[in-house]
Amino acid sequence: MKKVNDLKISTRLNYFLTILIILGFIGFGMYVNGLVSNHIVTSTDAQMREQISDLVEIMRVEQQLNREKLSVAMNFAKKQFASLGRVVEQVQTIRIDARNQITQEVHPVNVNVWVLGGVPIHGNYDFVDGVQAMGIETATIFQKIPQGFLRISTNVKNLDGSRAVGTFIPADGAVAKSINRGEAYSGRAWVVNAWYITMYEPLLVNGEVRGILYVGIRESLAKAKSVFGAKQYFKSGYPYIVSSDGTIMLHPTNEGQSMKGDTLFGRISTLKS
Repeated sequence: MKKVNDLKISTRLNYFLTILIILGFIGFGMYVNGLVSNHIVTSTDAQMREQISDLVEIMRVEQQLNREKLSVAMNFAKKQFASLGRVVEQVQTIRIDARNQITQEVHPVNVNVWVLGGVPIHGNYDFVDGVQAMGIETATIFQKIPQGFLRISTNVKNLDGSRAVGTFIPADGAVAKSINRGEAYSGRAWVVNAWYITMYEPLLVNGEVRGILYVGIRESLAKAKSVFGAKQYFKSGYPYIVSSDGTIMLHPTNEGQSMKGDTLFGRISTLKS
């Protein structure tokens, strides 16, 4: 094979021109590929943002409906409670092993007997079960103790099916702090196996905050679940919802679990809106 220097000038020029043309095509191809890739990414990103906006709007509407239902439920419970008279706190006390619902630590306490409409509240479930019979899933009467607020009558159930009487909301929690200020509190909670939206109202005895009236209704995500379940991204992807504390609100298989320790959740939490 002849060396390049041995070739005629015209032949060498042809080689160089061919190489330049090939390099030009390669460069042009890479440029076009970059443009197409950027367009695909930009277009896909825009479509995803649009779909996310639609999903957010669905959730916003559904949450508003849930809040309205909760407000109606609390108003009904308050009227039913008021119709029974007023709470009378007796001198007589009873001893209860109060269990912290967070730490499970037990504190023996002595509490005054409460009477409502001539009937002791402790161990009586007529009111809370009556509220539940009207379609309000959970209701509770709390009594204030030094450690927080104690459930003395409730239809909230433990995992074994027993009533959660004797458990208390700790005093350092958001609910107790709001109630002690004389303010109502509303929020979301995972109860046994479903999401509930909850409302707590201060219960006054002799003009002082001495307890809480609580109602909770199962959070309806039916519309969101049907829409989210029908969505599929890039063959295997799907949308899901995680709350700000890392709890998975809506997911095909992991609803109610926590992502708080996951790297992905940590990265998302640091993003600025």
